[in-house]
Amino acid sequence: MAFDKTPSNWIASWAVDGTDIVVPIASFPELTADEANGTTGDIRDIVFAIVEKLWSEYNATATADRPVKWTMTKMASVDCARNVMLSRYMFTIETEIGTQGVTEETSSSPTATSTSTGSATSTGTSTSTPTSTSTGSSTGTSTSSSSATITTSGTKSGSASATASASRTGTSTGTRSSTATGTSTRTSTSTGSGSSTATATATV
Repeated sequence: MAFDKTPSNWIASWAVDGTDIVVPIASFPELTADEANGTTGDIRDIVFAIVEKLWSEYNATATADRPVKWTMTKMASVDCARNVMLSRYMFTIETEIGTQGVTEETSSSPTATSTSTGSATSTGTSTSTPTSTSTGSSTGTSTSSSSATITTSGTKSGSASATASASRTGTSTGTRSSTATGTSTRTSTSTGSGSSTATATATV
């Protein structure tokens, strides 16, 4: 909570009609109608009733909710010989020089401010290189053979025979090699930055 400066918070039923301040006598416990009478009353009763009311409200207000620019203290003593009580009130009110207007209330607690800033950067690079190689070898052998026989016969008895044979053998060897190489590179970079500031001020 904080200091509530509204008059009605300190003096019950406080009202203004634009010209006059209207406050019921009952708002001041120490004041009666006779004491407040403008002709037969006593100004001392009025002063005491007003000051005692303000003190009672001030004293009943939690310390954290009291004003800083207006403070009150009360001292009371008893004079037994005269059978009287002496009440002393001390007010301290801070006002502007020249205007005499009360100064604005400020926080009785320090203002706390927190700021956080974060930044993140990530960079990644990936490279892949596929390679494929195929090698093949084929070997074949072919063979051909031919044979012929000739025979002649006549008056003269005779015989002739001839045989021819041919053979061919061949071998072919081949090697095929193919290599495919590819390279892909991907690079990504992400950067993020954030800043937040929170300020908390307590006003009393």
